[in-house]
Amino acid sequence: MGRPLSAVEHVNWLLDQAVCTNAVIGTCVSGMLTGPVLRKALDILQEKYPPLRWKIKGGDIPEFHTGGVPQIPLRIVERRDHRHYLDEVEKGMQENFPWATGPLVRVVQLVYPGKDRCDLVIPFCHVATDGKGCIMVIRELLSIAGKLSRGETVPQPPPGYLKEPLSSIELMRKDLKFEPYPGSHANINTRRSVVLKGDRDVPPDKRTTRVINRVISKEDADKFVSRCKKEGTSVHGALCAAFLQAVVEQIRKSPGIPGKGPLTISCITPVDIRHHFVKDVEEDIGYYISFALHYQRIDDNTPIWPAAKEIKAAISTEIKYGKDVEAILSVGELWRNYSSPVEMARELVESYPPVVTTNLGRLDIPERFGDLILEDIHAYAAINSAAGSGMGFAVNTFRGHININFLYAAPYISRKRAAIIVERTMKRLRDAVA
Repeated sequence: MGRPLSAVEHVNWLLDQAVCTNAVIGTCVSGMLTGPVLRKALDILQEKYPPLRWKIKGGDIPEFHTGGVPQIPLRIVERRDHRHYLDEVEKGMQENFPWATGPLVRVVQLVYPGKDRCDLVIPFCHVATDGKGCIMVIRELLSIAGKLSRGETVPQPPPGYLKEPLSSIELMRKDLKFEPYPGSHANINTRRSVVLKGDRDVPPDKRTTRVINRVISKEDADKFVSRCKKEGTSVHGALCAAFLQAVVEQIRKSPGIPGKGPLTISCITPVDIRHHFVKDVEEDIGYYISFALHYQRIDDNTPIWPAAKEIKAAISTEIKYGKDVEAILSVGELWRNYSSPVEMARELVESYPPVVTTNLGRLDIPERFGDLILEDIHAYAAINSAAGSGMGFAVNTFRGHININFLYAAPYISRKRAAIIVERTMKRLRDAVA
């Protein structure tokens, strides 16, 4: 049985054919996680969740199908160093999945030589799942593997268990709730936003997403969260403000840009829409995100807190009045305006905000799974078609510390320039806490 792709899934699938849009979860796991145990755990997990058995059948209305999909690919290699891990992460964001045969997920296990320790790098096709769904997969995978490692028998899912996924967002339109917007809603897309000029004129289908990782320690994270509460803003608002200030600082180096005073810059933030459902729904792996598009007046010569509060308010307004839902319900005819996926990707990048900021927040996942311990977990996502200026970040909080993975589209943005923006962002965060 097939399920038609929703409009937003359809557009994502077309974009994925031009510029890979994969999401990747990277973990560090200690304990005896052997290859055979991991293989069996993946097989059980794949049987449990239909999206892990999906393939895409093309046509005027493409569909997800589960029949005849092979097992989740597993590659096991010896881990050389941290650069090896990042190479696998960046490779995972860049390699398309075989949509016609499936599955739309794969796993790489990097084994530490002489240690009961490994990294798991798990790329997901972003057409079929979102950040929360990816975390659900990791949680369930380690739960099953932990039981198998102790010699426990893990029963197969009963017949009919989650046989079909939750319906696509369009079909659930009547099940979504949000407040009506009071008065008219201005067309914010007409506002003029500054952009970060690229270092090289490279089209989106020729770019590669690269990663620069930074971590805010638990001690500093506690101080940071406390300060955010005191200032009446959110962690995401403060992170976004610091990042936008660092980007604006670079934009000022372009000809014709004022050297002082606030500049208007736009930003796109993925939003989980599960909370919009009228009734609670069972956990499901799928694509249930939209985007909050917000514009800010950013002055890079001021503290981050005023901008942080404005960002929090802007995103909260988008969510409260369902503007995030409208954003994905309005893409139904989008693909018909373009002759090819590459053309669509290039046009969208031209119109997209300069940066994309993703925050999964404090992850709903335990640290211990029997004898297996989840030491760390990171989220990444390809941004070749998501950020007009080729910059973004993906954030999550785990074990009290905040993982920030800055993303840049090379060679459109050079490593040197990306590193400057990263360091200026982190300096602003340190100064804000101090």
